[in-house]
Parts: sequence; C-alpha cells; structure tokens
Amino acid sequence: MAEFSKEWCEIYDHHGIKPDFSIIDIAEDLEKGWCVYGYICEGFGIGGIAKSEDGKILVEVEDGWEDFETFKQIYANQKN
Repeated sequence: MAEFSKEWCEIYDHHGIKPDFSIIDIAEDLEKGWCVYGYICEGFGIGGIAKSEDGKILVEVEDGWEDFETFKQIYANQKN
C-alpha cells in the first residue's frame, strides 16, 4: 500500500488522501548527522529522512540527498 507524507498531502490535497507520517516530525526527532530509512513517501519519491550536522532536514531521492525545503518548494512550484 502506498504511503504519503503530511507535507506531500498539503501540496497535493486531492482525492482525500490522508498522510501516513510527517517528514518534519521525524526529522525533528533525529540527532544531527543521523538518518532513518523506512518512511517512503510515494508522492515525493523519497526513501530516507535525515538531519544534517547544521540541522537542515534532508531527504533521500534517486540522485542522492537533497535539502527538504528546497525539494518541497520545487514540487509546490510545479503544482502551480
């Protein structure tokens, strides 16, 4: 079954999809420099969540790790 993050659902709020987890909530619980796998957002296509040494939220995508705020903004701009 597909899973979707709260952040993806906020951008693409259609078809009544309910979020399964929040990328931001998970990242906030991580120590700096740590990552976690197993939270896969089918909408964004991410496979991992991390917190960088400087406290930024990162997501793992096909091409590697990306800054989440930049990544999310790209998706939001594509929608509009």
